[in-house]
Amino acid sequence: MDYRKLFRRCGEDVQIHPDVEIEHPELWEVGDHVTLSKGVYAKGGPAEVRIGSHVTVEPYVFITGKGRLTIADHVGIFFSNYLSIGGNFIEIGPHTHFAPACSLYGGGGLKVGSHCAFSTHTVLATIWQHWRDTERPIVTYPSAKGPITIEDDCWVAANAVVCGDVTIQTGCVIGANAVVTKDTEPYGFYVGIPATLKEKRKKA
Repeated sequence: MDYRKLFRRCGEDVQIHPDVEIEHPELWEVGDHVTLSKGVYAKGGPAEVRIGSHVTVEPYVFITGKGRLTIADHVGIFFSNYLSIGGNFIEIGPHTHFAPACSLYGGGGLKVGSHCAFSTHTVLATIWQHWRDTERPIVTYPSAKGPITIEDDCWVAANAVVCGDVTIQTGCVIGANAVVTKDTEPYGFYVGIPATLKEKRKKA
């Protein structure tokens, strides 16, 4: 199947591996110089998918859920990333990349700025369980949701988790294995569980 003929819009030099599966290609708009690699699978009926130019989606990336997925120019989605739109949106800014095996949950609304780097196994969790309620099994309660905004020029190191209702401000570094539970200050270096400010990268 030649998905390029089925996309709502398709640019020049779009490379799609024969193993790619897209359930609703008619909802996709794709720019120039885009690569969809082996085993990429897009399941479900998102309201729209917009992929900019010079974007590479590496092997075995899984995209699921309804809503809006926007990927700007010069973005890299590396091996085995998981993107769950969750009925809301995931928005990724230009010149940003996700190392292998990151998990992005858009149910609460996920916005990532430009020139950001995410190391392997980063989790951006805009949804979570109502863990305080105990009258019935925890998985029977509807998920709680809250937005995540990650501004420009941020680096989130390996195995870090960013929780919902959090804004990571411009220029922040989040250390490996940190869990971010509240808003950060600009150009902060945060470490630990919960993540706390260790130092400022830029003097006021």
